[in-house]
Amino acid sequence: MKVDELHREFNVLSQTSDSLKKASFEKYEIDEYLNKACVQFVKDNYSFSMTTRKGFEVDQSRISKLSSLVIKSPQLQSALIPVDLGNGIYELNLDDLGRNLTGNNDYFRYMYYIDGYANCSLVCGNKTTTQRIKLYISRHDSGDSFYNGSSWYWKKVKASFGKARTIAFSSLDVESNNNDQLSDININGKYSNDSLSSIFIDTKADDVSAFNVSSIEISYIKYPNKIFSGGYQHIDGRNINLNTQVECDIDDIFHQEIVRYAVSLAANDVTNIANIQIRSTQIQNDLVN
Repeated sequence: MKVDELHREFNVLSQTSDSLKKASFEKYEIDEYLNKACVQFVKDNYSFSMTTRKGFEVDQSRISKLSSLVIKSPQLQSALIPVDLGNGIYELNLDDLGRNLTGNNDYFRYMYYIDGYANCSLVCGNKTTTQRIKLYISRHDSGDSFYNGSSWYWKKVKASFGKARTIAFSSLDVESNNNDQLSDININGKYSNDSLSSIFIDTKADDVSAFNVSSIEISYIKYPNKIFSGGYQHIDGRNINLNTQVECDIDDIFHQEIVRYAVSLAANDVTNIANIQIRSTQIQNDLVN
């Protein structure tokens, strides 16, 4: 469905709910509910479902629901060069993923990890051997042992997630926020709080000395497009042209499900006085008057 169709479906479905029959919503409010619904849709279909007892991509239905948000590496997301921290440790800031993949200055922001590989090399005497080795995500309290550490011969590299050492800030960020209406926003402060975490690669192994990592391939699920129906300025500044709509990029067959999510969120707010007051304040604060 196009954005206008999503809005129409939201209004039609909301009138079938007793709690929403007398409610009316502005365009920006419907956009907010639809965007929250899209994020919840991704969360529900990525995590294990207690209702269906199914996990991520266990059957074709679960695969299809998030397929349009999957960024494969190296097919779409090229391998990235990590920062060498020394002592066999490498860092890749997840903010670096998804930048300008289609040549249109776009940004497919990382949301969930799928899998990853490290392109590694090991020098033995006068010979250099290379391998593409799968990343194994470990818990921080797992410790180091032969069974959960990195191994050149067993083709595994230990990896973990953590707070990024530095804030990823490129020309793309400046360009996407380059408009006068955002001049009062502390962009550096926004990005220091909004920065994604990093993935840290530990190549120290019992069977060989630490090996070198030249690049890392990360496949992931991106955030869904932020739906925008046009006609107002949002504080994130991504929609400089107020008349250009942004469509939902989750497959069309699941749009009815997303609208049901959105109406459910709205009904929950309307039937709870405290919630509706809080939500109204939050939505108003998201707009630049």
